[in-house]
Amino acid sequence: MTGTLTLDRGRDARCMFDTLILPHRGALTAQARRLTGGDMPEAEDLVQETLMRAYTHIGDISQEATVKGWLHTILRNLFINRYQRRVRAPHSVSLDKVSDEILQPASLDARPEIPEDVVERRMEHREALTALAELPAAYRVPVMLADIEGMAYQDIADELHLPLGTVRSRIARGRRRIRRSMYAWDNAHLN
Repeated sequence: MTGTLTLDRGRDARCMFDTLILPHRGALTAQARRLTGGDMPEAEDLVQETLMRAYTHIGDISQEATVKGWLHTILRNLFINRYQRRVRAPHSVSLDKVSDEILQPASLDARPEIPEDVVERRMEHREALTALAELPAAYRVPVMLADIEGMAYQDIADELHLPLGTVRSRIARGRRRIRRSMYAWDNAHLN
C-alpha cells in the first residue's frame, strides 16, 4: 500500500507507530550494530532514540514507502551527531582504570611500548577523527559508512540513493581531504 498517507486525526498515533514504525526495528538494530561496531548497549540506545524521534514526528510521514528510508536517515544522523560530540569532547580517563593498569605487573613476554610511539598513534587517531568530523556531510557520511561501518560501496549507494560512481568519488575525495588535513604540517614543512 504505497501512496499518500492521510493522517486521520481520529486515528491513534500509537496505532500508526505500531503498524508503520515498529516492523522496522530489527533492520534498525542491525544498522545500529554496524554503526557502533557491535556495541549492543550503544546500538540499543541509538535505536531507542530513533524510535522516540519517529514517534514524536509520526505526522511528518507523507508516504508509507518512505518510512524505512526515513527511519534509517534518523538513525544515521543520530549516530553522526553522537560521533561528532565524542570527537569534540575532551578526553577523560577513569582513575580506577589507570590505577588498575599501574598495579598490574606487565607480562614478561610483552615488549614494552615506546612512549613516543604511543603518543604518536594517539595523536594520529585524534587528528583523523577531527579531520573526519570537519568534512562536509557529502563526504563525511560515505567515508563513515565505508570505513567505520565497513559497508560495501554498492550498499552505500543504495542507502544514500546515489550513483555508485558518485559514492566512490566522494569516498576517495573525503579520504584525500582527511590525509591532507592530518599531514598539512608535513606538506607545509616540505614546501
